[in-house]
Amino acid sequence: MQVSSCKACDGIGQQELFMHEGYPVRRCHSCGLVFLDPQPSDEILSKIYSAEYFLESPDVESQDHVSQIKRRTARLYLDAIMQYGGARNGTLLEVGCGKGDLLAEGLARGYEVHGLDLSPHAAQAANRRLGRDVVTCATIEQASLPANYFDVCVCADVIEHTRDPIEFLAQVRQVMKPDGVLLLVTPTLDS
Repeated sequence: MQVSSCKACDGIGQQELFMHEGYPVRRCHSCGLVFLDPQPSDEILSKIYSAEYFLESPDVESQDHVSQIKRRTARLYLDAIMQYGGARNGTLLEVGCGKGDLLAEGLARGYEVHGLDLSPHAAQAANRRLGRDVVTCATIEQASLPANYFDVCVCADVIEHTRDPIEFLAQVRQVMKPDGVLLLVTPTLDS
């Protein structure tokens, strides 16, 4: 899928920064958005987000250690949401929820939790962990989520995986209540 213009600003000037696993990484001259061009196909993405995407150790102690780190990070995110004025409970959606670490923390705090993830492996693991079917294997565009429903939405390390970040955020906005809080976390190439 060739990108003809920037998905953030419609700018057409691009500079190739480097190659990553056979894909040119480009930066938009107008807004600075960095993206792959061409974009990976849906078939390639399904292979990427397989069970191997989640770094897992065969030993349970290492898996527990990673989960503890993720749960601590989840607590920091939920604390930040509350400090910003987000609902202390209510409805919480995590897009790209992985194996449900943040959802488990949200559930423990009294949220009604829902999750989306592209990986069937992660969605199944999260549902097992949470003891209920609240995680769907879908993108936000594919999921049948109710409009104006969620008090809180968390998208940690997700937006950089979307093909169209503006459309992604529009979809998030549709499912959030007007006074809802979005926590958006993304890495930087400058780090």
